[in-house]
Amino acid sequence: MTTPTFDHLSAALDCGRLHLKNRITAAPIFTGLEFNASLAELTRFYARLADDGVSMVTVCAGLVHNSGAPGRNWRAFDEELDVPRHRQLTGLLREKGCQAVLQLEHAGPAARSWPRWSSSSIRQRERASCWRMPNFLIRRIIDSFIKTARLAQQSGYDGVEIHAADHSLAAAFLSPAINHRRDAWGATQLARFKFVLDIVRGIRKAAGEDFIIGVHFNLVELSPHGADWAEMLRFTQMLRIAGTDYLRPEFGGFENRIPTYLHPIPKNVWLPECRLLAENTTLAVIYNADRGRIEDADAALEGSANMVCALSRQLVADEHFIRKSLTMGQETIRPWIEHPECARTDDLSREHLLFSLSSPFSFNAFPRVFVPAEKKRTIAVIGGGLSGMLFAVVAARRGHCVRLFEEHDFLGGSLYFVGKIRQSSKIRTLIDQLQNELTSLGVEINLKAKERISNLLSLKDTELFIISTGSDPEIPDFPGIDSSNVVTYEELLGENAPVGNRVAVLGVNPISVNVCRYLLEQREESELTAEQWRSAWGIGDFRSHKGGVLGVVPEIEPPLRQVYLVETERGQIQRLLQDTPSRWELQWLLMRGAQTLRDVNIESIDNFSLRASWGDRHENRYAVRVDHVVVCCGAVPNTDLAARLSIAGRNVLTLGAAAAESGYISIYDAAHEAIEKALEI
Repeated sequence: MTTPTFDHLSAALDCGRLHLKNRITAAPIFTGLEFNASLAELTRFYARLADDGVSMVTVCAGLVHNSGAPGRNWRAFDEELDVPRHRQLTGLLREKGCQAVLQLEHAGPAARSWPRWSSSSIRQRERASCWRMPNFLIRRIIDSFIKTARLAQQSGYDGVEIHAADHSLAAAFLSPAINHRRDAWGATQLARFKFVLDIVRGIRKAAGEDFIIGVHFNLVELSPHGADWAEMLRFTQMLRIAGTDYLRPEFGGFENRIPTYLHPIPKNVWLPECRLLAENTTLAVIYNADRGRIEDADAALEGSANMVCALSRQLVADEHFIRKSLTMGQETIRPWIEHPECARTDDLSREHLLFSLSSPFSFNAFPRVFVPAEKKRTIAVIGGGLSGMLFAVVAARRGHCVRLFEEHDFLGGSLYFVGKIRQSSKIRTLIDQLQNELTSLGVEINLKAKERISNLLSLKDTELFIISTGSDPEIPDFPGIDSSNVVTYEELLGENAPVGNRVAVLGVNPISVNVCRYLLEQREESELTAEQWRSAWGIGDFRSHKGGVLGVVPEIEPPLRQVYLVETERGQIQRLLQDTPSRWELQWLLMRGAQTLRDVNIESIDNFSLRASWGDRHENRYAVRVDHVVVCCGAVPNTDLAARLSIAGRNVLTLGAAAAESGYISIYDAAHEAIEKALEI
């Protein structure tokens, strides 16, 4: 079989001051290691990326002023503390032929400190007001950007990248939706540009002509109040004149109306805007190709002499992603699995290590995983879900004799059900890789072992029982809940229970939202074409629609079924709306035709309808015609087996959802708990 060449990605870039050996770069990745006393592990991470073939990395550690700290552990880049440590990082990367850029940060409206400074005094989000930054402080912050750039140069960095995207301070000055000032920093279009342009000019003057300067900014704000194409084109032209070398466009802004992360977004959704920008500037344009395969990234660069590809999630999930992709080893690539606790790899507010479910031991997060246990034990793990599999992997790595029992004919548990709704291929790949790792470590895997599980007391040689049996669906006490047309989410997803064309889903929570997706559409949202997805969310041509959305009429395919999302407790939908990604999920369901029933009392369920009323007085009774009802009201931890073994005097440890009072545990918490408990034995 012919090895792919990927001519566009492997081509060198010679664009102004930016000279790269290829067009594969690492996007800004905030690992959580940036402010450790030693940068040894961070250096090893970037060295692995350089060895894999990355030509430039962007390090997220350049806080210019403590007033703009995005998280608790952040502090301003310091000459005495940071310059010597970062010289080791940049020196090693230079030896490997990889350039290093320091991203300069000031979180502004998104800062953790108080007061939160912005271009204008505007309420940005729930319970977080911002103060209008005075002129004297603006000048001080600009000087801090310039000073930090000089420190980056002393640290051996090839350049800096000004973070003017997302909810940063620089983005707040650029955005016409946020900047309502009437002075030299916002009264006109040029006044809104002044903050960033003064920073670029100051850095160019202080650092000299050979120093690289990049700008990361919101090209399309996805808001009718955002900037139009003519304004952004003028801004990029002025950046070039001021001394900028490359542009990193971002999509989204302060209003968060349209999903840009932690959502099943198709590949190459923003490629038209990036190509348009590249066609209208002589600067290098870095395109975020974080979704899709490396073939998609290579195709995105076709026909453009100044576009560069940036990766992040793939590089975190598999440190040899590029090498495997180039040598036809794609079947062994570890996939990136979306989870709420890691909304973005460049989430600067994260206060824990960046975590990849497919590579949980990255960044030396659990150093004792590779240290043999002092005493070898015989362990039986009951339940082959995420918690059980990860516990078995870590315990076997440390030398314990492990047997895994699963009552179904497949591993994965609730993760398997999630995979049926979204990210199905990635979830399946992850489960297969974990199963292969268990086999290679010598773990005895017993599938369809329901009878053997019931006879666990006969395993006399077992010293420890790990119970990771998960949870069972909670069945509410509604009249008619035992009707023949009522099914649980496990029966729907695990047993493929048939449902009709009109379905009511009881409960509003992450499980029910995903079940609604499953009922409304046959394919994942990310499997839509970029054009279909943009049309569904009402995103049009940036050149003719201000902010990319003004005047655009959304169009979306009809759903498979009529679905009703029913509150079983008051305020469930309101609580869901407080989280931005959950708000996007609910919005997608509504766009697909789902209807919500809020503040209702469920009076009864029968084979033909769900009968509800409103208010404390149970008024305005109404019958909703449905074929089936899916129960997603919550979960109850499955603790029966653990109780029986404990009563028999056996040594028992309960993990995951089985140990959670609510019967639910997040992917992040389940993985961390399983690994940490395995390290304690």
